[in-house]
Amino acid sequence: MKKPVLAGLITAALVVGFRRRRQRETRLDDLAVKHMEFIQAVIARLANDHFLMKGWALTVGGAFFGFSVKDLNPRIAAVGLLPVLCFWGLDAYFLSRERMFRRLYDAVRTSDPHVEPFSMNYKLFMTPQCRWRSTVRSITLWPFYVPILGVGVAAIIAGAAGMPRESGPQPHPSPSPSTAGSAAKYSRCDRWTIAAPCADADGISSVSLLGRPS
Repeated sequence: MKKPVLAGLITAALVVGFRRRRQRETRLDDLAVKHMEFIQAVIARLANDHFLMKGWALTVGGAFFGFSVKDLNPRIAAVGLLPVLCFWGLDAYFLSRERMFRRLYDAVRTSDPHVEPFSMNYKLFMTPQCRWRSTVRSITLWPFYVPILGVGVAAIIAGAAGMPRESGPQPHPSPSPSTAGSAAKYSRCDRWTIAAPCADADGISSVSLLGRPS
C-alpha cells in the first residue's frame, strides 16, 4: 500500500511542478510579446519620420528652385540646397536608429540573454551597417535626394546664364552750349546758402535767405 501512495505523491508533485513551469514560461512569453510591441511602436514612428523628411525636402526644395527659375536668381537655388541636405542627414539618422531597433526586436524575439526585460537600449546593436555614414548611402535615400539636388544645381546654372550682365560706367554726355551758359551763370552760388541764384548774368550779387551775400 505504501508504494502506490508514494508513486501517487511523486506523480502529483511532478504534475504540479510541470504546471508551474508552464505558467512561468507563458508569463515570460507574454512579457516578451509586450516588449516587442513597445519596440514595434518605436519602429513605426521612425518609419513615419522617414516619410516626413522626404515630403519636407521635396516641398521646401521645390519652392526654392521654383522661385529661382522664375526670377533667374541662382542665389535662391543655392540657398535651397541647404535644407535638402539637412533633411537627407536627418533621414539617414532616423534610418540608422530604425535598423538598431529592428535588431533589438529580433533579440527579444529569440530570447537573447543580453537583453533585459523591457530594455530599450538600442546602442547594444551598433554595427557598421547601422552607422550614420552607412545609412546616408542607403539605396532608400540617395536615389530620392540626389535628383532633387540635381534640379537645384540645374536651377543655379540656368539662373546664372539668364542673369543680365552688368555694364561698365557710361560716359557723361557733353553739355550743350545752353547748358554750359546756365552752369556758368550759377557757378558763383554759395553751396551753403539757400538762395538761388546768387548772381545774375550782369554779376550783381543777390542776398541769400540766411542774410549772407553770395
